[in-house]
Amino acid sequence: MPRVKAQKPQGITDVLKNNQEWSKAMHESDPNYFSKLAHQQNPEYLWIGCSDSRVPANQILGLAPGEVFVQRNVGNQVTHRDMNCMSCIEYAVDALKVKHIIICGHYNCGAVRGALTLPGKAPGLVNLWITEIRDVRNANQAQLQELNNHDKLDRLCELNVIRQLFNVCTSPVVQAAWDRGQELSVHGLIYSVSDGLLRELSPCITSMTDLDTFEATVEEKPADETPAGEAAATDGEGATGEGVAAARGAAGTRNLRKSNTLKKLAQGFFQSMSTHLYFERTSVGADCSTPKAADATARFVPPTIQEDAAAAKPVLDKAEAAGADVAAAKAEEPKIAAVHPTEATA
Repeated sequence: MPRVKAQKPQGITDVLKNNQEWSKAMHESDPNYFSKLAHQQNPEYLWIGCSDSRVPANQILGLAPGEVFVQRNVGNQVTHRDMNCMSCIEYAVDALKVKHIIICGHYNCGAVRGALTLPGKAPGLVNLWITEIRDVRNANQAQLQELNNHDKLDRLCELNVIRQLFNVCTSPVVQAAWDRGQELSVHGLIYSVSDGLLRELSPCITSMTDLDTFEATVEEKPADETPAGEAAATDGEGATGEGVAAARGAAGTRNLRKSNTLKKLAQGFFQSMSTHLYFERTSVGADCSTPKAADATARFVPPTIQEDAAAAKPVLDKAEAAGADVAAAKAEEPKIAAVHPTEATA
């Protein structure tokens, strides 16, 4: 794909000019580019990420327009109550038949920082929006309170991705896709703005049965492993053998701590999914498959609400019948007034 060296826009006029230059460059590179793009959309990836302007999905993944379907919001949230996100997942899975769903957070996320520093009573819709991140914070108090502020922010960014991974895997659309054997993988990633790299926070999840082996897929690095760049820098300083060994030992400790962190994240997700499956199989029933002919709207409505609506139907029917009687009585009032004008006036 050709690169266009555009000037930093100062207003909408500059943005439109940049667009014209980009369009011209694309035409020159491939005269049929836009005509082909206009008649097809066949992405293999659904990206659910943060609205942060520094985290553009296509550029990070190295994919062209038309190759990734994108859902972005503040803090890369995936809640079952968000009809925007749920309908996006439904369209991507059921209509576009994407093969991969990527939930991607990023370090130094403002929404996550807000969950750590913004008072719950602070006004504003964003404060309300990040409520679930606060729930993740509260559920992981023990490990978060041991960290300094910088590491605490990074860890909560990771934990937030794991929570949203859980929400995607338990969403009705994804559950139904797996039940019918559709090829669909879910991935939890985190992006570092400081180096432009994506890092995996979870193994690839392709079905509910993957959870049985989830915990075993997180491997610990050897304690004496040192990144090549760090070892070279240490040797270049002319340090003694003891100093090099100490540096490598410290690096190994950091690597081990990092691998243990990933293991804790995996274990947390595994435990959440195990709890979910327990209630699905014991309270809801052993067969958790979604009926093929199920009402599409029921996929987004919790069972308790459906049950409440069913229980309320007789009452509503009676009220409707009573309303009809009242309406009929009112319709008779003019006739009564015509026959008995004095009584009607009284």
